[in-house]
Amino acid sequence: MYISENKTLEIHPTQFKKFLCKLMNTKTTTMKTLKTLTVLTLLIASSLAINAQCTVNFSYTKYFKTNQYRFKITQYPQPSTGVSVLWDFGTAITSTSRVNNLPHFQNTGDYNVCLTVERPSPYCKDSICKVITVCVDPDWDYSVNGRTVTFHNLVIDSNSNTNFIWDFGTGAASDTSHKESPSFTYTGLLDSFNVCLNVRNSAFNCNKQLCKTIFLDTANCKNSSQGITIINSSNNYNLKSKFTPSHGRVNYTWSYFNNLGEHNTFYNQNSSINQTFNRPGNYKVCVEIYDSTRLSQCAYQKHCRKVIVSNSANSCKANFTFQQSNDSVFFSNTSIASGQNPLFVWDFGDGNGSFQGPGLLDPMHVYANAGNYNVCLYINDTANNCRDTVCKNVSIVGPCSANFTFQIFNDSVIYSNTSTSGQNPMYVWKFGDGTGSNQTSLSHIYANPGNYQVCLYLNDTANNCRDTICKNVSILGPCSANFTFQTFNDSVIYSNTSTSGQNPMYVWKFGDGTGSNQTSLSHIYANPGNYQVCLYLNDTANNCRDTICKMVSIYAPSNACSASPTYNVLGGNLIQFNSFANSLSLAPYYVWDFGDGSPLSWAKNPKHLYSNRGEYSACVDVFDTLNNVYCGIKSCIKVEVATSLNENDQSKITFQLFPNPSNGIFNLNWETQGESGKVLVFNTNGAIVLSLEEFGSNSNEQIIDLTDFPDGMYLIQVHGNSNVESVRVIKSN
Repeated sequence: MYISENKTLEIHPTQFKKFLCKLMNTKTTTMKTLKTLTVLTLLIASSLAINAQCTVNFSYTKYFKTNQYRFKITQYPQPSTGVSVLWDFGTAITSTSRVNNLPHFQNTGDYNVCLTVERPSPYCKDSICKVITVCVDPDWDYSVNGRTVTFHNLVIDSNSNTNFIWDFGTGAASDTSHKESPSFTYTGLLDSFNVCLNVRNSAFNCNKQLCKTIFLDTANCKNSSQGITIINSSNNYNLKSKFTPSHGRVNYTWSYFNNLGEHNTFYNQNSSINQTFNRPGNYKVCVEIYDSTRLSQCAYQKHCRKVIVSNSANSCKANFTFQQSNDSVFFSNTSIASGQNPLFVWDFGDGNGSFQGPGLLDPMHVYANAGNYNVCLYINDTANNCRDTVCKNVSIVGPCSANFTFQIFNDSVIYSNTSTSGQNPMYVWKFGDGTGSNQTSLSHIYANPGNYQVCLYLNDTANNCRDTICKNVSILGPCSANFTFQTFNDSVIYSNTSTSGQNPMYVWKFGDGTGSNQTSLSHIYANPGNYQVCLYLNDTANNCRDTICKMVSIYAPSNACSASPTYNVLGGNLIQFNSFANSLSLAPYYVWDFGDGSPLSWAKNPKHLYSNRGEYSACVDVFDTLNNVYCGIKSCIKVEVATSLNENDQSKITFQLFPNPSNGIFNLNWETQGESGKVLVFNTNGAIVLSLEEFGSNSNEQIIDLTDFPDGMYLIQVHGNSNVESVRVIKSN
């Protein structure tokens, strides 16, 4: 090795170690050797300083897209010239990019992510690995056929511990499913439901939920395409969108992801493409539809489906046979699986199961009770990415077994005898209320609400067998939840019309995340939209519960009507107003506020007499009485009044009106002494519905009774000898 003072020496650490060992083993130490060691000491110190900057590190965050993460280098070798980068994301995907690393992780589990950097001159190499735990994100789509909805699970996780829980959004605890992609038929009149999918994996403490609103109306643009048609021919897939455009200006973008992290996107495509998937795996295939001529909410649609690509040369098929001996069943696994070490899971249908693998194992199972059991065998051939399931019915018949089902209709119960026995068995029913019967199946009416223990006694003389079963039956008292409502712009008046016993408890859910436990009330919505409003009734006196839900629509202000008010001075303080209103409604109405505290006017073009000179802001609102919606913003105009009336001719009316809102009875206290007056009550159409003449001369109290009128808003005008005051009230039962 040659060393020169005028030349910069670059030493690889391994080369320097070999050279130093050779130098120290030299028998004779010379001045040249000492000089060489001095220079090497300086060089190695410089090399260590350089390598001290050869450190790499990275951070990662969950990206906003499904199952995608963003990786960022946070520490980098300096100088960085010539540095190469290699990412290993613990999947089939690697990267040599310094920025924009956004890998997909489609399987739940731990991933060992490593970053390696290397620089040739001066030599530098460093690596760092971090283990990240990924819980896959829920994702699903749906298609509609009448009131039956098929839910398409788009999670392509191949982790065997991942399971699914669906909530179909009806509010019933039984309307759930653990199937991967279930179907559900909706009843009733509602056309939209909030459906949720939970994805859980206890091995990695994962629990994520995705909820969406589904629409059963097939005319809804979200349902118009209904998804994707998939035809497979030796792993060459024809993918076709079911969307039917009315013109040729529609653009399709196709994309796919697999559970190995691979993905691709194809822009500006036709409605149908052919795609070959050479690698076995679970794929999520999506089509995005851009239609520039449709309404804004329908201009973009996205539909996805899941495709399982197996090794075409190696498939799997689950199957089994069985033999019975009384309550014991011997199962023979006859499945076909060409991969190594396939996994088998048995579900015996009675809450018990068996996990077996590798190999074709044949279990034996003993059933504790007679009955019909749905036995399923699941196969997972991970080598070929193949999964299959087969289910068969197994009937266990004991010597005899008493059993029954029942359906409750108010105070009546229909009992269905499902017992198993020999010929001509004898039955005895005890209904828990002191009565009984020896019929096979029957109905029974209970006189009072309550909890009853119902028992069925079976005597099978042919097999010398007796059995008994008892079940609890709850009879609820008469109660019925119901309500009516009226909408006024963003406000809704809810009137509780439920029937129940004394002191019932109510819970309102307004569909916007808020609620109340009042009996009747009004509610203001922050945004327009359709809201499912539910009233829950709990009648503890009769042990009765009931629920009713109705759809309430809140409309945004409409541009279908507007006003441009003007005015003319007819003489003195008398002003003629003109609304110049435009309305598409067949029954618009108008509300004028003259800005001087005087009563409101319901006329389209009213006249008004101002008392004092000054500048006033007169405003008109236009309403659509057919739809109970506000048509536009308030339109106002400034009015200049040049003269004043004789103030001695004006006297202020003073009164109190309570309660407000009320169930229909309003109390009016007349506080103006020595003066009599009258009361006029207007509905929202501007019509006078009640008139009270000449009160106040003998008594300062008056009752205004609106109990016979519909719930809603009313305008009450109080007329004195020389002035008029008005107030809006709400009548709600």
